[in-house]
Amino acid sequence: MTFRNRGFVAALVLLVAVAAFFSISGKLTGGSADEENGSGQILVPLSDVKNYDVILDVSPNATKYIPGAINLNYVEFFDQDKRLKPDSELARILGDAGISRNDSVVVYGECLPCGGGPSAATYTYWIMKYLGQEKTGLLNGEISDWVAAKLPTENMSVVRPKSDYKPELRPELLATYDFVKSNQAQIVDSRTPQDRSVGSIPGSINMPYDAVLEKDKLKDRNALSLLFSGLGKDRSVVVYSATGVKASMVCFALEFLGYKASLYTWNDWLTHKNSENTSRNVGPEMSQNITKMN
Repeated sequence: MTFRNRGFVAALVLLVAVAAFFSISGKLTGGSADEENGSGQILVPLSDVKNYDVILDVSPNATKYIPGAINLNYVEFFDQDKRLKPDSELARILGDAGISRNDSVVVYGECLPCGGGPSAATYTYWIMKYLGQEKTGLLNGEISDWVAAKLPTENMSVVRPKSDYKPELRPELLATYDFVKSNQAQIVDSRTPQDRSVGSIPGSINMPYDAVLEKDKLKDRNALSLLFSGLGKDRSVVVYSATGVKASMVCFALEFLGYKASLYTWNDWLTHKNSENTSRNVGPEMSQNITKMN
């Protein structure tokens, strides 16, 4: 082998080593494809979107779409009182959108009127996991990141043929009032300190939803580990906000780090407490707070 050939081989080996290093490094941070849940990536890089059967945009007012994406406004999961619809209705909504439970789905989208960020997508992700959608991931970015990467977009979403969605529920992902008040779990209030000032679940700790974000994206693994250092992995964690939408970001971050997390709502807590108070002929407790969607 000539000196020139040996130099070429050495350079090639170095190039492969560098590529391997960055591939491994990418799996150690939240900036790229990170954690796998046995059925696919939890956090999906832009480059892997093509590997999914369904691209689901849940933005309420989308004007640009990833090619092939369907649009399903995440607020369709709520009834007129901003409470999660029954399981059968949730399954019908997904089926009407052309999604089957065996599809692999990557979710993205944001609610700009709600302040932006991935809460609409993380909420949809969590509800789909609750319904048994195993092959589900969250896009690591928004349409703005897709555009910044100079990837093509479309002005219209696609329409898929309706399917018969057959849920296989995972009830442990949505906490109940009885479980929350049983003191079996660590309770995290993901509302802002201002919202929390009107009342909170006894024993809960405050961890505002935006604490898990950096520039509207999930923080990296090290930052999240530090944030959650006060929570033990040996006990379940229940995260709540008014409707659960903002709390879903914290739930997603906890799942990302391997915690056992479930979603709850302040509205449900108030409803039960008001019912208990009424049965004891005590006035309603802060029912006016069952309105704000976050």
